[in-house]
Amino acid sequence: MSAPRPTVLLVDDEARTLDLLGAVLEHQGLATTLAKSPQDAIRLLRTIEFDAVVTDVVFDGFAEGSLVLAAARDLQPRAVVVLMTGFPDVEAAVAAMKAGAVDYLKKPVDPIVLAAFAELHRRRPDVELWTFGQGGDLGVDFPHRNLGVLADADLPALYAQATAGLVLSMTNYSLVAQEMLACGLPCVELDSPSVVAAFGSGGAALLAPLDPGGVADALERLLSDPALRAGHAAAGARLREERTWAHAAEQVEAGLRAAIAHTQSA
Repeated sequence: MSAPRPTVLLVDDEARTLDLLGAVLEHQGLATTLAKSPQDAIRLLRTIEFDAVVTDVVFDGFAEGSLVLAAARDLQPRAVVVLMTGFPDVEAAVAAMKAGAVDYLKKPVDPIVLAAFAELHRRRPDVELWTFGQGGDLGVDFPHRNLGVLADADLPALYAQATAGLVLSMTNYSLVAQEMLACGLPCVELDSPSVVAAFGSGGAALLAPLDPGGVADALERLLSDPALRAGHAAAGARLREERTWAHAAEQVEAGLRAAIAHTQSA
């Protein structure tokens, strides 16, 4: 008879992160229960015994991970508690340890990005893979160059050296893709509502599904087709010309005039 699997309560309000980390933990042999809010987590802590609790720190802009930590210490003092966040700092880590957490982790680079890079390396081992935005070891087994956290002033030079870029915007679209395009770097973005609203379905960015294989497909298309890269680079240049402060002011003025005209005619 096999031993029971260790049980983990995983708490995060980002559904993608929750599902992906849950799948990784399950693959590692842990029995994982998912909670989308501190309130859900506390209810589960009252009814189910866990060996460990892994919780995000920030929920909807509020540091409510401390509520999960406090509830776990009160209801299940033997459970190991680990806090994770995309915005770590030393003072917060020290406070978490004093409150009873055993570790305070920075969220990893998006696993979809890493899985897509791994697949792209399998297909195209000649392609150099660069990452930036996070220091330290990424914990992957494919060749790559992690440039760490870069100053804004260093990014244009980086984009000028690259052949294609990759950004996956899960909620609001990231300005990084817009910056890449403004610098003439064609890039792959996620086929999500916010990205489509920003760039259009056939716009400057080449869109890909939320799937490592699909992302790798899009990157491989850009890398293999100079004409496609040139087309997206040209679309990015047009986008740069359109998105100026002067043009934004004109749009605001036009919207205000339309609103006033509508009010006066009502």
